[in-house]
Amino acid sequence: MADGSGWMAEEGRLNQKILDLVFGCRNYEDLCRSFVHSELTDGCVQGAHLFTLNKEADLVIAASYGRRSDLIEDRIYGWGSHPCAESIRKMKPVYLTPESNRILAVPLAKDNYPNGCLALLLDPARETSPLPISLFSTLSKVGGFFLGTRAAYSD
Repeated sequence: MADGSGWMAEEGRLNQKILDLVFGCRNYEDLCRSFVHSELTDGCVQGAHLFTLNKEADLVIAASYGRRSDLIEDRIYGWGSHPCAESIRKMKPVYLTPESNRILAVPLAKDNYPNGCLALLLDPARETSPLPISLFSTLSKVGGFFLGTRAAYSD
C-alpha cells in the first residue's frame, strides 16, 4: 500500500508542476521558453515550438523558442508523416529519435478535439522522453485549454 500511495503522491506532484508551468505563462512564447528552461524537462529540451491547427487540419507555427531543426516548419501538412501531424491524428505523443533531431510531439486538445501540438526538440544525446508518460494526458488537456485562452503575443 505504501508503494501505491507514494506513486500517487509523485504523480500528483508532477501534474501540479505541469499545471504551474503552463498556467504561469502569459502567451505562447512564454510557454515555449518555459519548457526549454523548466526543471521538469530535465534540462534536455533545446527548443520548443507551438503549433495551432487550422481549418484545413494543417499545423501552423504559433511560437518558437530555442533550437530549430529541419523538422520545424512554418506549416506542417496535417495528413503527412511529420511527428506533429502523427501526434494529432493518433491523439497521443510521438517520440522520434533520429540521431541529430530527437523530437517529442505532444498533441494539445480542448474538449477532446485537437487544437494544436507542442514539439520539443531534445538534446541529441537524450534517448528517452524527458517527461514521464503519465504526464502526457495532463499536458495535452491543459495545453489545449491554454491555446484557447492565452494570446499569441504579448504587448
